[in-house]
Amino acid sequence: MKNKPFFQGHRPQIEGATGIERLKKTDYDYDNDNEHLVMAWQKWGQRLHKNAEIKDCAIFEKRFMENKGPHFNQAHVNGGVNMFIYNQQLEALIRYKPGKNEMMISLYLNVTPDANTLTTLNSMIHTTRNAVKERLDKDAMQAVEDVFSKIENHVKNNLQRLKNTRLVVIFADTAGFWQEYQLPVSLPGQMVVEPDPYIRPLSTLLYEFDRYLVLVADSRHARLFSLCLRNFEEHPDILIESDVPDRVKASVSMSKGGGKGGAAAKVYQGIGDEKRKSHIKDHIHRHVKHITDKAFDYFKEKNVTRLIIATPDDKIRPWLKDHLHNYLKDRLAGEFNAQPSYSDNDLKQLAIDAASEYEKINENRIIDTLFEKNRPGDLAVLGVDPVIQALRKGQVHTLVVEHDYTRNGFLCRNDHTLSSLSESCPLCETPMEETGDLLDEMVEEAIMHNSEVKHIFSKHEKFQKYHVGALLRFTV
Repeated sequence: MKNKPFFQGHRPQIEGATGIERLKKTDYDYDNDNEHLVMAWQKWGQRLHKNAEIKDCAIFEKRFMENKGPHFNQAHVNGGVNMFIYNQQLEALIRYKPGKNEMMISLYLNVTPDANTLTTLNSMIHTTRNAVKERLDKDAMQAVEDVFSKIENHVKNNLQRLKNTRLVVIFADTAGFWQEYQLPVSLPGQMVVEPDPYIRPLSTLLYEFDRYLVLVADSRHARLFSLCLRNFEEHPDILIESDVPDRVKASVSMSKGGGKGGAAAKVYQGIGDEKRKSHIKDHIHRHVKHITDKAFDYFKEKNVTRLIIATPDDKIRPWLKDHLHNYLKDRLAGEFNAQPSYSDNDLKQLAIDAASEYEKINENRIIDTLFEKNRPGDLAVLGVDPVIQALRKGQVHTLVVEHDYTRNGFLCRNDHTLSSLSESCPLCETPMEETGDLLDEMVEEAIMHNSEVKHIFSKHEKFQKYHVGALLRFTV
């Protein structure tokens, strides 16, 4: 069938792996990983801001958005690289429609130290070429071949720069459109040829991986880190060291009570102890308030989504949580035991573990809610066809999809009507085109209706029967 998409690549199934865990299992580590990423950000940041020094993910994001803007422009068509994913960019990709008979090549290419990237790319192109040449006419095939060559030359010429990248994502069509992402996380490699961009993997990254603020504190010190995708960075300008005293001198009158061992001296000594404890307690409270104020300021400024806190034990943690702004309390995702003096690598692993546990709990909560509300007149539906109907009516608040589930379906490109079975559009009655990944089209539809998208990574036995569900805004 004309314009039937072809998918080249594979989707490995990782049992029980949520978003953060999946990064740990499929990612690749470099030596001095954070340093390399910071160098890459500095390089690109200096291209946008001459003499600028980009030291963290959030700063670069802010400056990137100031220069690139949230929507596509001519720079996106002619070239340009994104190092972060924004919802507005994904929406713009979905809205972009190639001309009639034009084809879009979507490439997800892993760039790893232990793999021959060019060999992998050539193999993907060869397999894709053999699959599409039978369904395209001579002119269309030649146009696709030109895009293949452009992609191959681009990767070859920029391979040295790509050593600081784990995943290259390229969207290029036969009309000259070009959009590229260089991301610090790996996904299954694949090449897709179809009339529209294949955005489902990007939506996974956008919606699955929160930006965490990690606060590590004791009674004297505090450090702030960001956990963004798999990158863990400290913000040294927010290092907090407070002058909390070990003790406070208490004056004891020796003239009352008959000397050193007198009763009055013991009374004054007791008063001194209480004064010392009260003074230290006051210093700690001020220290904790200073920490939480800094955390709240950072949270507001850097568009962070979740908070993780760590303390050496449970003594200071209640104080820390009591002083948190209510906004931060509502976004507290996890806790763990650690000292600010721990190494960055140890803190990173503990933070990733805490984030993974939060994601597991969140997945379970969403699945439970789906099944609790999946009844007539309530706010949830399960299964491909009921979800497609809800999408068509604009009911979907949150689309929930099993991460590695795919199936064929049908699409009307006139009004983006979706169907799992029908070969003619129920609205305009024109023939519908077959699509190799109906779930990708459903994700696109959800994003265009400002719905959230939740990818389920771990296996839930009862959900595997349906593969897809939706929490609804309203019933009809």
